[in-house]
Amino acid sequence: MDILKEIESFSCEEFKALDGFKSQGGKVAAVFCRKFPASLLSGLGLWPLRVLSGATGHAESVGERIVRPDVCPYCKSIIGNFLEKSSIHKHVDIIVGLITCDQMRRTLERLSVDLNLPVFPVQLPATDSKESEEYFIQGVGSAVGNISTYLGKEIDFSAVRKDWETRIEIAGILADLMWKCGALPLITHRLAQLYAWARSAEFLKFVKELVPKLPEFTPDFSVITTGSVLCNEDDTLIKILSERNVCSIPLNCTGLNMVEGLESVEDISDEELMPALSRIIYRMPSCIRVRPNKKVYDRIGEALEKTKAKGIILKTLSFCDLWYTEKERMKRSFDVPVLVYDSTYGEGEIGRASTRIETFLEALA
Repeated sequence: MDILKEIESFSCEEFKALDGFKSQGGKVAAVFCRKFPASLLSGLGLWPLRVLSGATGHAESVGERIVRPDVCPYCKSIIGNFLEKSSIHKHVDIIVGLITCDQMRRTLERLSVDLNLPVFPVQLPATDSKESEEYFIQGVGSAVGNISTYLGKEIDFSAVRKDWETRIEIAGILADLMWKCGALPLITHRLAQLYAWARSAEFLKFVKELVPKLPEFTPDFSVITTGSVLCNEDDTLIKILSERNVCSIPLNCTGLNMVEGLESVEDISDEELMPALSRIIYRMPSCIRVRPNKKVYDRIGEALEKTKAKGIILKTLSFCDLWYTEKERMKRSFDVPVLVYDSTYGEGEIGRASTRIETFLEALA
């Protein structure tokens, strides 16, 4: 498909730009979770990127040199790719480590201790309260201050504002595409992946030029997709939905939850800018890990009503209790069929998952 080739071409150009940025002494800051204001890193002259690539069975196996086999595939792939200096990981100079679960906490420890990478941790509270919000705001401020000291560089708030407002515009375009089923799931998936790491100004220009050229997409029906993080290579579900002409309404951290809830900060002073951005990020659509997690179920229910989706597909990663423990409640909570499939990044998982997804879609058709 020509559109996918254009997206791949832009991605290659961004990789070249990243190489050039590094060759000129630029530094790259990586995050693994959407809940950090990337614009603050841009304000420190860093190239911020969220690591959503390198999700392969090989990377998992390499990661098992350091951690046990019964660890989250995403965490194992992170460690494996850093060990081999592969994928986008080879460019990373510092890590802003949001502690979202015990497995991620241990992953950050291994990256710091075993691989000697500079890790700046931020605890992401798992309770929905005003106190938790303030604690998170303080944590972000502390991490940014420590990174500033480490780099010997003051934050440029004008750069922060410019990057933030650009990201808001991109997010609005992507959210509109996802809600309106304006493109094949594989196209929106690839664009969301780029949003996580490409330069914001260049990506905005690219998206604005691309959207008018998108071929008309009239899906046979829609499904809600939710659950664990979906990386670039972890796209079996997305490919099948595209091939079957089914629209995905992605209520996950690599879909709509990543691009909704942003607000302009044009009228906020420099002194209040960092707390304001942290507060906005904290209040973005909730993850299942936050207790009480009723908001997640309410959001899915509202989306079902809004889109008339025929079913829900819950993707979970093996050994990740955050989503897998919700499977029975998910099935009981809604009046549409729910498919739960648990997987790793191994090649053997693809065939099994494909069969289950195909069977589920056949039943919905």
